[in-house]
Amino acid sequence: MPSTWLPNLDQVRGPLYWRIHAALANDIRAGRLAAGERLPPHRTLARTLGVTVNTVSRAFAEAERSGLVVSRVGRGTYVKGFPEDLVGVNDGPVEIVDLSVNVASSDSFNPVLNRLLGALSRRRSLHALLHYCPYPGVARHRSAAARWIARRGIAASPDQVIVCNGAQEGLLTSLSAIARPRDTIVTEKLNYAGVRHIARSLDLTLRGVECDAHGMLPDALEAACHQENVAAILVTPTNHNPTNASMPLTRRAAIVEIAGRAGTLLIEDDAFGHLSDDATPTVTSLAPERCIYVCSLSKSVAVGLRVGFILAPAALVASLVNALRVTTSPYPAFMAELMTLLVEDGSADGVVAWHRSEAQARLDMAREILPPDSCGPCALPSYHLWVSLPGPWRPVELTEDLRARGVLVSPSDNFAVDRSPTPHAIRLSLGAPSERDQLRRALGIIAERLREPPPRLHNLPHS
Repeated sequence: MPSTWLPNLDQVRGPLYWRIHAALANDIRAGRLAAGERLPPHRTLARTLGVTVNTVSRAFAEAERSGLVVSRVGRGTYVKGFPEDLVGVNDGPVEIVDLSVNVASSDSFNPVLNRLLGALSRRRSLHALLHYCPYPGVARHRSAAARWIARRGIAASPDQVIVCNGAQEGLLTSLSAIARPRDTIVTEKLNYAGVRHIARSLDLTLRGVECDAHGMLPDALEAACHQENVAAILVTPTNHNPTNASMPLTRRAAIVEIAGRAGTLLIEDDAFGHLSDDATPTVTSLAPERCIYVCSLSKSVAVGLRVGFILAPAALVASLVNALRVTTSPYPAFMAELMTLLVEDGSADGVVAWHRSEAQARLDMAREILPPDSCGPCALPSYHLWVSLPGPWRPVELTEDLRARGVLVSPSDNFAVDRSPTPHAIRLSLGAPSERDQLRRALGIIAERLREPPPRLHNLPHS
């Protein structure tokens, strides 16, 4: 029987279909919807919510592309798999190991959080932490953010820093401020799915640029800038998601030169920079007058610490603040105060150091277990790994095969920014399992499947 699930549409802003998709994702990850649970029929849910059937269908289609649900004509839509796929030989449920969500392990943060909350509890008044924060941020929070950004070798003035609700919101704000509907944004041909969602919500055109093991190819970028008017170049020079490509200094300098000749701005997504400990100068440090820099603490300290930072040339700060007012609510003061304490007393640096060690240990484990020719290059600590597939396997086939065995991964199609062909690969998020033994078991299942041919396709149900 289908569940009686109803989405909470007040969790996020945006089009109705996207709010349904976001509510579904939140309820799955929070455990309110179990693997194998059947969702309400499209028409039933549409009638209950007072929306069109097409709206619900579009939301479920987005969820399926994101690997959250699976559906078949005549059978319905199920959370993360069909019920029979989630039952083992002993008729017990298969333990799900989710390697599809790119998060950092949070084990090290608990004692730090306990100590900081204790310090906050001893303050005479906490009511200010429950108020709205002014745009572009409280001075003390902006100063701490500038110190955090300076860890990456960037001269950051607090009056050029904007505090927001995470790095994805920072990217949304940046693109909203400098681009107009139907403008073209150039980025790597593969990028994390949030970029595609942002572009869709702002009615922007994404054009993917070819990359190699060192990131975006300068010649391909220059050709794209010559072929059309580019509003911005969005680039992730360090530990690119999903491929882990990191640009050498010469490549970064070439990207800056091309942006200068094209007369366009660069947006540097440095979500993984602090975790990586990459000593290569950032693109922003090479051309601060031409770059908007975006980062946060979620990938290097704690995933639930939803505070992000935008560093921009002084002339752009007002436009960014205006865009932020339109796109979102003020950032949470409580989270920002935790961030400030973490930075001020050095706790953030200690947590990041632990994450680097843990991420490297998990990468080493993956390289030890997986076929040696499958692991993509990753010279820096990272919680995600790009895995190439042997010839017989296709990404979606392997994703579904692994799902039936209790392991969730992300196929390459999830990261396509346009209609260009994608490589036969999957991304593994190594930081999500809380225990290394759990990760080791999942990696063993993946390794076993990579060494075997895919099952005969004629036995699969027709869609």
